[in-house]
Amino acid sequence: MRTEQLTIIGVMALAAACTRLGPLAFCRNTALLLWAQKWLKHLPASVFTALAIPAIFLPKAYLDISLDNHYLVASVVAVILAWRYKNFMLTVGGSMLVMLYLRWLTL
Repeated sequence: MRTEQLTIIGVMALAAACTRLGPLAFCRNTALLLWAQKWLKHLPASVFTALAIPAIFLPKAYLDISLDNHYLVASVVAVILAWRYKNFMLTVGGSMLVMLYLRWLTL
């Protein structure tokens, strides 16, 4: 590997570490405000939604709400399984089986 590549990797690693460790170093003795705690509680769900919705509804770069959209069908199955059984492994496994079956049908 060339020295330029190693330098770029090192600088990027340092930048990533600073952005993660900087706030921890400055805020280690202070508590978050109550309103910030309430907002941050919803952050994982909102990030997941922001990543999942386009992948489900726009798999081919256009809105596809049909039974030909395997991602949508598998997602609906996942929602039903999660609501009915409240079992993570069953939800993931069931939706993966549906996706594999739909992919197998289209071969």
